[in-house]
Amino acid sequence: MWSPQSSSKAAVVVAAAAVAIPLVYILWQKARHQGTARKISASMVQVLGDDEVKDAAAQIARPGSCQVAPTDVFSLSLKAPYASTRRRSQVAGSCACPSFLGLLAGTVGALRNRAGKLVSGAARLLDGKAVATQVREELRERTRLLQAQGLIPGLAVVLVGSRPDSESYVRGKTKAAEEVGCQVFNINFPETVTETVLLDQISELNQDPRVHGVLVQLPLPAHINEQLVLDSISVHKDADGLCSANLGLLARPRGCPLALPCTPAGCMEMLRRYKVGVEGKNCVVLGRSAIVGMPMMLLMLKANGTVRLCHRFTKDIAKACSDADILVAAVGRANFVKGHWLKPGVVVLDVGINRVPDATRKRGYRLQGDVEFGSAAQKASLITPVPGGVGPMTVAMLLKNTVALAEVMLHQKFEMAAAWVSEHGSGLSTSAALDLYAWYKQATCGDCQGSQPFSMQGAAKWDAWNQVRGHEKEVAQLAYVKALEQYAPEWISGGALEETGASPDRGDGLSMGPAVSTLGCIGFGNPADVDETPAGQLCQKIADGAVEEAYALLRQFPKLAIEVDKDGMLPLHWAADRGDVEMVTFLLDVPDVKAHISKQDEGGDTPLHYAVMSENETVAKLLVCSGADANIPNEAGETPAELAKAGGLALG
Repeated sequence: MWSPQSSSKAAVVVAAAAVAIPLVYILWQKARHQGTARKISASMVQVLGDDEVKDAAAQIARPGSCQVAPTDVFSLSLKAPYASTRRRSQVAGSCACPSFLGLLAGTVGALRNRAGKLVSGAARLLDGKAVATQVREELRERTRLLQAQGLIPGLAVVLVGSRPDSESYVRGKTKAAEEVGCQVFNINFPETVTETVLLDQISELNQDPRVHGVLVQLPLPAHINEQLVLDSISVHKDADGLCSANLGLLARPRGCPLALPCTPAGCMEMLRRYKVGVEGKNCVVLGRSAIVGMPMMLLMLKANGTVRLCHRFTKDIAKACSDADILVAAVGRANFVKGHWLKPGVVVLDVGINRVPDATRKRGYRLQGDVEFGSAAQKASLITPVPGGVGPMTVAMLLKNTVALAEVMLHQKFEMAAAWVSEHGSGLSTSAALDLYAWYKQATCGDCQGSQPFSMQGAAKWDAWNQVRGHEKEVAQLAYVKALEQYAPEWISGGALEETGASPDRGDGLSMGPAVSTLGCIGFGNPADVDETPAGQLCQKIADGAVEEAYALLRQFPKLAIEVDKDGMLPLHWAADRGDVEMVTFLLDVPDVKAHISKQDEGGDTPLHYAVMSENETVAKLLVCSGADANIPNEAGETPAELAKAGGLALG
């Protein structure tokens, strides 16, 4: 009777035959001409075999003529095609030239065994090399954007001593960093270096503006306090994520470390990209080191996994492993985890890299993980190989940390620059203020949205912002800082602009960068624009920041508060535009002003429109609380509520 299972088996046999027939025919013809089965053996071993799985064999001898069991001739598996060749050649050499049908039958059987294992559900590899390549490509794009504005992420690598493994790791990290566009500073010390000298060097790197990440290659010599050295690295430059400050933030429920420990972060990144969820899963971590085990546990807890951390005092580790949906092995013992410990479908992350003596290898050893790969792969749904699994991801996360720290440093400088402009920016020219405004909005909100406002006042800001469309966040932040260095070089020292006669900005633009007015100076450069009416003169004083004179006029002539200038604007329009909270409050206390709080000017803009367009959030909220209507459209059809949403302002 037909069944899916029997159909799969039949398909396996057919596929095996399809592969085997041409292959065996070629080998058989070669054997006929060259006369030995030994050469067939060597050729078949190269095509099919290795010595990890020894339960499949090819029948190469003519029936009745070969005195050796077929299983002694070929052992087939998935990994080491050249292993055990000597034994196989010896056996094959005792055989006469095989028949075509005998060779074909044995080969089909071997291929069927291998394919059957694949059909039965062997693990997929978690390919760390492939994922690391993806990460590096993404980082290369991020560094390209930074380099375009003159910022090159810098990584300092400190190596103490001359351990061959450490030197090899440093060479690999240096090469990978340079490939993604980072600048690398290698600092080497002899093993005899004193702790004081090493700490002094790290202090210098903490102050070096070219360096955004510092890595001290571990382990350090016994006479140096490893944790003291790691803690001497500034938290803003801790590329390995191992200083106590970053680990402490990782341990807090809502803590946000500036950098994550590289190996655990690499494991989590692989799980994410292979769409393996951690939430609700039973996660078992073997090993409690500060570099892997402890931070791995914390990251899985943050991802809402149920985590058990096992160490050398844990009773019945095999039982703990059998409960795992996700297993992370980091114990430093080759083949420690056995396949029969695991439940079907487990995801295995093998962090271990152990050097196992192997005389057949040129280097005299082979790399082996903490997990017995062959048996574990028959139980796992996903498993990392060693090498090629977690190792490449560790380096990729180091580079990701370095680039991220460079971006954080840039963001901090951007925030400092924006705060300086908010406090001292009133002395900037209108063109400089608009330039800074444009880069600030691009850095914080992205591309300019919506249509250009109808009014000339709003159009100037919209145009400035729209001209920097398409620039990435980091590029816009750096452009903002560079623009400020051009317009006010003294900002970096914290100094204010030289006195220009302008009154200080009394707006609250701190949270939004420079609160640029939508309006220029009244009558600037064109005497015909000067409004000589009493209302016009009051608006002029408010616009110029001559608040005491404006207060005097209002106390003497309170009715001016509800009269408009030649552009149909109330004094409240101008005070809202300038972000003058005290003047807006004063005007709202004047009789009848609240009745005109949503008065529209010639362009249909209300005082609330001006407050929103100038990013004067406190003034906008004050107007709304006093009864201003946020849903009145101007001639361009834009309401204050819509403009506030587009600009990221809260009105309520």
